[in-house]
Amino acid sequence: MRNYSEAERTAVRAEKLKIKDFRSFESLELEGFERVNVICGENGTGKTNIIESIWLFTGGKSFRPAKDNDFIRYGQKKNELNLWFEAGGRKQEARIETDEKKHAWLNDILLKSPIELAGNLCCVAFTPSHMEIVKGAPESRRRFMDTLLCQMSSEYIITLRRFKRILLQRNAALKQVFDGMMSGDELSPWNEAFIECAARVAAAREELCRELYSCAKDCYSQLSGGKEQLGIRYCGGISGVAREEAVSTEKIKEQLLEELVRNHEREVRCKTTLVGPHRAEMQLTLAGKEAKLFGSQGQQRSCVLALKMAEAKLLEMKTGHIPIVLLDDVLSELDSRRRSVVLNSFENNQVFITCCDADRLNITEKVNTIAL
Repeated sequence: MRNYSEAERTAVRAEKLKIKDFRSFESLELEGFERVNVICGENGTGKTNIIESIWLFTGGKSFRPAKDNDFIRYGQKKNELNLWFEAGGRKQEARIETDEKKHAWLNDILLKSPIELAGNLCCVAFTPSHMEIVKGAPESRRRFMDTLLCQMSSEYIITLRRFKRILLQRNAALKQVFDGMMSGDELSPWNEAFIECAARVAAAREELCRELYSCAKDCYSQLSGGKEQLGIRYCGGISGVAREEAVSTEKIKEQLLEELVRNHEREVRCKTTLVGPHRAEMQLTLAGKEAKLFGSQGQQRSCVLALKMAEAKLLEMKTGHIPIVLLDDVLSELDSRRRSVVLNSFENNQVFITCCDADRLNITEKVNTIAL
């Protein structure tokens, strides 16, 4: 994937947002957004709901655990979100409706799935739930990688969906082998399909981790005052493999095949696939020690902030779009120096910030304040 030059990059800008029966809001219409927009109000007034409604237009799932019905205001049967925005140098409009499930339109064209919105509106979100990227289970870090890659590449979306489908099919086949309904030799078609997709997912993630490290290490150094170094490494769900140097997709396929052969009997006994990207980990270290186990609360927060700052830079380089940044209750918990580092990092992005008291942020440039 090529890098866009600075001259080729254009800013993504939200211009108008209309909400109907979404979460706690019966009806809300916002426009006249500036580069910096502060959404302020007491807890429970729906600040995060506004941030979430914008994020949904990236085509991704909510950054909060939610089923489609959770988006609909209590007592209603459907909701509607409309966003007017500029991306790629042209005005666009997107709409999402949720009833039994989500439906999406882009410029009045019905999409097959809301995920097809990906790549049109690029956003980076940081909410308290994103602390799970450091503190949570490996699944949280895999989700972080996949969400970013899906915004960067429509091809990756197709590959990831195919991988997940093949994984389910292979697990079902392993159960049939365990139950004596088929022989182990009959797994070959599933093995071949699994290896093909798994290698592509692993190769994309490995490259992403190298690029994240290249960007995030300097971001973390600025946030921490150079006190320790951030490390990022992809551990690909293959026994003994945790590398920093690039290898070919063909080499990954060879390693996956070796592991499937070695683990065949265990997989049949467990009736599940024990090797591959679904078992992978993005290892985060601070001064060589695992951030999840040894990092303080402040260090872990700086680690996630550095990842999000790097995420914005990568999206800009890989898509040519300078993404919208959504900061939910983040800046108010930082000291003035770190707050300055974050805002300077996003100086070219349109930013939406939630907080309880806008005055505490001490933002010097013109701000659009949305009081709830």
